[in-house]
Amino acid sequence: MTLSADLTLPGQVRATLERILASPLFQQAERQRRLLGYVVEESLAGRAHRLNQFALAVDVFDRDATFDPGVDAVVRVDVARLRARLREYYEANPDERGVIRIPKGS
Repeated sequence: MTLSADLTLPGQVRATLERILASPLFQQAERQRRLLGYVVEESLAGRAHRLNQFALAVDVFDRDATFDPGVDAVVRVDVARLRARLREYYEANPDERGVIRIPKGS
């Protein structure tokens, strides 16, 4: 996850997250809401290094310990959807000061 320079304090990050999640674009997107909230909170807690396909599948998508990212693409698919939804949110809200991004390959 990357943040814009405007987001230097955890409270600012969480306020941006709340605005994003409250937007009409995210209101009905429960999986992306859960995923974004999890990634932000884990990053703020200093556990971004722990974020991988297995952890996301188990912690966010309720997969069990037999999850195999080579067989089940749920994480890749939903992270791609989340990136697209975030892009759409920022296009619809150009005045948003805080930017939360999930770069490809991360």
